Amino acid sequence: MAPVDIEDVWDMLGFGRMQLAIFFTCCVLQMYVSNEQLGLSVILVAGAGELKIDNERMGWLIACVFFAQVIFGHYFGYMTDKIGRLKVLFRTLIMTILSSFLSAFMPEYWSFLVLRFIVGVFITGLAVTLLTYLSEFCSLALRPKVHNFVSYSIGVSMIYVPLAALSLMYLNVHVHVWENYEITNWRVLILINLLPGILGVCLLYRLPESPKFYLSINKHEEAMVVLEKCCSVNKGKNVTLASLGVDKVTQSRLRDSQIEHNAFTSLWYDTVPLFKGEYLRYMILTSITTYILFGAGFGLTIWILRIRFISQQIVGNMILCDLLDHAQNSNITLSECNINLDSMIVSILHGCTTLTVLIIITVLFLFLKRRTILLIFTLLGAFVGCLLNVVELDAVIIAVFIMFVVLPLCCLRLVISILIDLIPTHLRAKGVAVIFMVGRIGVMSSSLFVGYTLKVCCMSTFNTFVLALLIAALMIYLLPTENYVKNRENKKS
Repeated sequence: MAPVDIEDVWDMLGFGRMQLAIFFTCCVLQMYVSNEQLGLSVILVAGAGELKIDNERMGWLIACVFFAQVIFGHYFGYMTDKIGRLKVLFRTLIMTILSSFLSAFMPEYWSFLVLRFIVGVFITGLAVTLLTYLSEFCSLALRPKVHNFVSYSIGVSMIYVPLAALSLMYLNVHVHVWENYEITNWRVLILINLLPGILGVCLLYRLPESPKFYLSINKHEEAMVVLEKCCSVNKGKNVTLASLGVDKVTQSRLRDSQIEHNAFTSLWYDTVPLFKGEYLRYMILTSITTYILFGAGFGLTIWILRIRFISQQIVGNMILCDLLDHAQNSNITLSECNINLDSMIVSILHGCTTLTVLIIITVLFLFLKRRTILLIFTLLGAFVGCLLNVVELDAVIIAVFIMFVVLPLCCLRLVISILIDLIPTHLRAKGVAVIFMVGRIGVMSSSLFVGYTLKVCCMSTFNTFVLALLIAALMIYLLPTENYVKNRENKKS
């Protein structure tokens, strides 16, 4: 009997209890990743006074965290394709939790910076691998929808962290340990942020390795064992793959035979195919798109609380740039440890907006294709950005700015899902890692761009992001359609 393509096997097995278990685990892991990355901004504000973090030290800390993710992201993508998705997930999760836990007890700034750098090293491996792992248990048709559902965890995290900070603010934790060292709110917040990660360790322990990974390294028997387990969990113990007409599985675009190299040379040779032939076009288009969406979705986030704080200090209605110019001329700056009810409510509103937009995307999947949805939301983001040139009321400015940030953020996972569909299994994690690396550079670039241009010409600063979103929309339009991907898989299977 001829081997059956694994995509056809997933169609037979459906999205059953095994996929639900993997999906729930990845949601928990995504929430933990978001707690560590997005929650850091709240922690830094809360602990600024105790760690003596001024603007310069804040810049160094954020730069170190993102620099760690940029330089180590590709390595973890390479290891994920080499030793397996589950091993990298488990190891990076343990190391992230351990280093984050230790950072909560650092007595001064420099030791805290070193530990957060280590967190940045391992969190990037976790972020890259969980998307790859989840996608390889889903059929091609379900993959973008499942990725969008996982993104709900980002919105939940953006509500969870400020709610925890708000609760701690009212509890006002102060546990004296020795001399001037105390366990205070921000240290406890780091520990609370670890809870989804600890749950993730327990859930990962019983999950199987990706059968697509086994096929990519020619371990067909191991792949069949995992698929048999999925079959019995989804269909019942009396149903086997053989009863469904499957005795052997294969997948399209398997890797060619390889020549053994040392670690560094192998890293280079295993990555080069991503930038050859048709894959080069996909990598360029998705890299430019991700660079822009990361820059707008994450790089501008820090300005939400700043704008809210400034708007409270100034009497009268004015557009955003006039508001910021007036604040600069009046020397209005953020105070240290500025955690208060209003700032946390704005953060919670940011999370609720993210969750709402993701739910809207889910509904739109009933009527529209993935690329169409991406085009609509990217162009809508550009339109919302244009509104910042005219809206004046404080509440409206905050609402518009949040939408300007949230719309690109909610498109990110869908863009990455396109790349996952286009790249073969043995290159998939490395491709996602490169895209994440480019995205992190986008965050750093946008932060520097805003910092250096805002004082010179505010109008040009935010309108440049509008123009960038229009460029991202063009890149998305040039990406292949879902029908093209399906037809190509059918021809190569």
